[in-house]
Amino acid sequence: MKHILIDFENIQPTSEDLKPYPEDSHIWLFLGKNQKTLSIEFCEALCRFGKNVHFRQMSKIGKNALDFYLSFYIGYITGVDDDPQIDIFSHDGGYDLLLQHLSENKYNVQVTRKTLKNITDSSLELLEDKKDTNIEQVEKHKDPNFLLSCQRKIGAYFMENQPISFFKETFLTETGISLLRNDLSNIAPDMQKQIIIQTIENLKKKGLIKEKSQNQEIIYRSANKEEIIEDTILYFEKSNSKPSTPEKMRNVIISRLRSYCISENNVAKEYFSTIYNRMKSKKIIREVNNKIEFAPFSTKEINPIKEDSLEKIIKIMKKWRNKPSNTLKLNNALKSHLKIKNEDSQEIIQQLNQQKIICIDSKNKIQYLI
Repeated sequence: MKHILIDFENIQPTSEDLKPYPEDSHIWLFLGKNQKTLSIEFCEALCRFGKNVHFRQMSKIGKNALDFYLSFYIGYITGVDDDPQIDIFSHDGGYDLLLQHLSENKYNVQVTRKTLKNITDSSLELLEDKKDTNIEQVEKHKDPNFLLSCQRKIGAYFMENQPISFFKETFLTETGISLLRNDLSNIAPDMQKQIIIQTIENLKKKGLIKEKSQNQEIIYRSANKEEIIEDTILYFEKSNSKPSTPEKMRNVIISRLRSYCISENNVAKEYFSTIYNRMKSKKIIREVNNKIEFAPFSTKEINPIKEDSLEKIIKIMKKWRNKPSNTLKLNNALKSHLKIKNEDSQEIIQQLNQQKIICIDSKNKIQYLI
């Protein structure tokens, strides 16, 4: 998911700068301690993002204050989003060490520093001119966006072309260098190999490349579809954050599939359908009124009413001249007419609501749709 972090005290983007971002992007606006106002034009631009706009006013003033705030929220975002794509509007760069740490520890985070068209800074331009080739190479080697791009290119190749076969370590390295030839063209050979090795290690840690021992030699293969499905199901079982609707679960699954270098819509939809249906069949989740419940469920699963029994109940309800106005009265009426237990009548009411025969509001009042 896209996250935009803005140092609004020093950089004021316009509505035009926010236009390229989709409506589900999260806007994180960092305001100075004494900053009290925003322009009407900018407020109107923020309205498009709705509840995804987050205001953070700094409580302290200091040279590195913003860097600490940005570092904290970059860490927070990577903790709650499996595939974060972060753009930062800021001149400061004290958080670059954090980005290096995220890259070196194989976290799946993509961060881009943004500048505005109408902003000029002679000191930054002067600094840019003085960078030499070695510094540029070191920075590219540590750039999380570049490493993530390398990872996705190599990962996509093995997912598409090597789904089952095993291969040796040398094949991994040679294939990586071949695939990234253009990307690495301006980088020294020893640095190229270091980038390839780091990228392959990332893929191993993510489980996209599997290894096993054979004849005292380690050989490799790419993860197969079944392993990716089971790994994703296991993620949901262990995660403390559970999606509450099928749509939210779909977004999480597609985000996780990107880490396996699966991004095509038709393929992602196929994975989602398989994962979702398997979790339902294994009783890990159930869907009630377009909401997802995870096991253990709050109430026992309701057995559907048989068609003939449902018709009988509807006929009885149609004959009532004064229909029960709330769930308590309907419950008592069903028990009386059908001679059933209290828990059975409650199950019938839930199914009548699910099948749109009745509509129950937040105060348990009933609207009849028959």
